[in-house]
Amino acid sequence: MSKSNFDYQTLTGRGNKALVQWNESVLMDPLAKQELIALREQAQKQGIVIEAASGFRDYDKQLAIWNAKASGKRKILDRQENEVDFNNTSEKDILEAIMTWSAIPGASRHHWGTEVDIYDSAVKSRDKLQLTRHECNTEFKRLYNWINSNLEHFNFHRPYEKDLGGVSCEPWHLSYTPLSQQYQQAYTLDVFIRNIEQSQMLLKKFILDNAEDIYNRYIINITPAA
Repeated sequence: MSKSNFDYQTLTGRGNKALVQWNESVLMDPLAKQELIALREQAQKQGIVIEAASGFRDYDKQLAIWNAKASGKRKILDRQENEVDFNNTSEKDILEAIMTWSAIPGASRHHWGTEVDIYDSAVKSRDKLQLTRHECNTEFKRLYNWINSNLEHFNFHRPYEKDLGGVSCEPWHLSYTPLSQQYQQAYTLDVFIRNIEQSQMLLKKFILDNAEDIYNRYIINITPAA
C-alpha cells in the first residue's frame, strides 16, 4: 500500500477511498471483502451465515452518533451494558461511557474500511440486531464458538477481543490485519490531536485537555493480532 493512502483525510474518515460494496449498505476495502468472503464460505459449511452489520463509516456519520450520545438524544451504556442516567451523570463519566462503546469522530477504526461488525443472519435479521455481549453469549453463541476456533486461519483479528480498560469487549468486531496494522501505525497522537482541533464535536475541550491519555487508553489500547 502506498503512503498516499495514509493521508490525514483517509485516516480520519474525511476522504474517499477505493471501497467496494459488501451489500447495499456496507462498504469495505476490497481486500477485506475478499477475506470476509473466504470466512463466510467456511462458516456456511457449518450452517452459519456470516453477514456484515457495518463496515466503513465516514467521519460525518461517526460525528452524528457521537453528538447524539453526548447531548442525551441517544442511549448511553456503561461498561456493564446498563443504561446511563444522562441527566444525573458527570461530564467525565458521560464521556467515559460513550468512549467505551463509540469511537471519537475521526478516530474510529471503521474509517479505514478494514473493520467489519458481523452476525449470523440465519439466527436474526439486521433490523433486530443489538450487538451486545449478552447477544453474543446467547443467540449467537454458535457463531462465536466457531469464530474462536477458526479465526486464526484467516487474516482477521479482534482488536477488542478483551476489555483492556478502554473500548469494551466487542466479539463481533473483526479487523483485516494486513492493512489495519499499517493504518494504526500511521494514526499517531499528532493526527488524533489535529482531528479533535478540527472537529465540531461535543465534549471537545475535555478531550483536548486529556488527549494523550485518551489516545493511549482508547485509540491504541487494543488486543494485538496473534
